[in-house]
Amino acid sequence: MTIDDMHSPSPEFRASLEREVLAAYRSETFVRSERRYRAPGWWRAAAVVLISITLGTTAGIASGQIRDSARRDSLLASARADAQVAKVKFDLANQRADDALKQFNSGGLMHSSLLDVQADRRAALAALVRAQDNIDEITASSQAVRDDLSAPLVGGKDFVGNRLQLDLSAAHDRLAAAEEAKDEADRRVRLGAAAEITGLEAAAQLARAQADFNTLAERYTLRREFLAKGTPADQLARRLAEAQLKFEATAAQQSYELAKQRLDLLERRHALGSAEDIEVLKARVELAERQLDLQRLSAQLRRQGVSPRDTIPK
Repeated sequence: MTIDDMHSPSPEFRASLEREVLAAYRSETFVRSERRYRAPGWWRAAAVVLISITLGTTAGIASGQIRDSARRDSLLASARADAQVAKVKFDLANQRADDALKQFNSGGLMHSSLLDVQADRRAALAALVRAQDNIDEITASSQAVRDDLSAPLVGGKDFVGNRLQLDLSAAHDRLAAAEEAKDEADRRVRLGAAAEITGLEAAAQLARAQADFNTLAERYTLRREFLAKGTPADQLARRLAEAQLKFEATAAQQSYELAKQRLDLLERRHALGSAEDIEVLKARVELAERQLDLQRLSAQLRRQGVSPRDTIPK
């Protein structure tokens, strides 16, 4: 399948965007947040979060008939419970990252695995900062958190843009870890230390990480455009949907090709007696699923006015 205009952002755009986002990600404010939330004794927070979850379950229900002050209190109670959960998750991810670093330094863990665990830690930290950001927005607006691209500033602060920066930074870490894992898998396959399937699986993970990063990058770009030019909300939504669909189609095309290669590999191994019938059957089912995904996305592209040139195998 070949689809017009289904390309990733240019290397120059990605490099520029990464520099900007990472600069914000590593800013003094973010570093202070990391130091603030990185506290010993994370296991004690687990007891707190059980209470917080209970509170959040009841406090998160806001009725349209209650007064604004009660609505705000309810929203804040729920947001604070979410923050408690995020705190425990960060402490757990932080401990896991520390353990992984020790294993790596002792030679017991591959570099790609270390990057993956560290990406988990960064994502957990981003979720924790996002939770605090939600509390700040509710406090300032007395309304539920808004993440739509056309949401107004609250007290002169761009909460939507801040959250997108956090998400984009976490996605960047995921992409970097996936790229490292793919390179490492390819090296191991070349050296005969891993099966070809290992490389195919790493490539599939990289394709998904790239699609996620590209989608968030588009959201971030559109949000900045809205603040700078006031682009109508319907145009923003349409352009985001089109971009996301193209990125999904690109990822689906790559997943289809990888599934096809995986089936071919297993069929060759099956002919030599080194692969079970069930393995080949599963690979055939997976290929059929990827083909259906590709056909569905191609049909959606046509409905949106995009004219792809399809060479989808029948």
